[in-house]
Amino acid sequence: MSRFNNLEFGDQREEHSASRAELKDEQFYLAEAKTAFAAGRFEQALRHFAKVLEFSPKHPAAWAGQVRMLIELGEFREAKLWADKGLELIPDDPELLAAKAVALARDGDLSAALIFSDAAIESRGQTPYVWLARDDVLLARREKRADFCFERALGLVGPAQNSFEQARQLDPQCQPSPSERAQVSENTLATRLRGWWRQWFQR
Repeated sequence: MSRFNNLEFGDQREEHSASRAELKDEQFYLAEAKTAFAAGRFEQALRHFAKVLEFSPKHPAAWAGQVRMLIELGEFREAKLWADKGLELIPDDPELLAAKAVALARDGDLSAALIFSDAAIESRGQTPYVWLARDDVLLARREKRADFCFERALGLVGPAQNSFEQARQLDPQCQPSPSERAQVSENTLATRLRGWWRQWFQR
């Protein structure tokens, strides 16, 4: 009797493992990629975005995500190559155009970067990343208009605070001090982010 029970439990375990494997679909890997990105694990996020593209080769968020991760890893030329591959499939995606603009700016091609940033905005790109990318390009070009783009990217402070809390929940080991929490306000957030951006370009 016990031998049959063991067999039955074994079958249930196999079914459970199979069902878990079935859950690893496009949405699963996209969620994993976003979680890894939020935690600063860019290599891991890059792999998960690649998995999303295995399921859906024309997934705009996955293409843009891959390019953004390569930028974060300092692989600017590789980022441009992947941006071109993605734009062959989805030529008008605002975030992919914006990501290529950043890759070009970081690699020193400032004229082309501005062209792609313009194209991202013209493609009805009103997401925060499109404006952050624009700011990235303008800062690389030493233009004063960068502050305007930064304000457009920040939007409301409420969503920024929500994002801060979500990031903290995703990575419980990252626990800010009370003073750091208090600094997430309209003025200090804009100042800190703008300062970080400028610091990067002064390296």
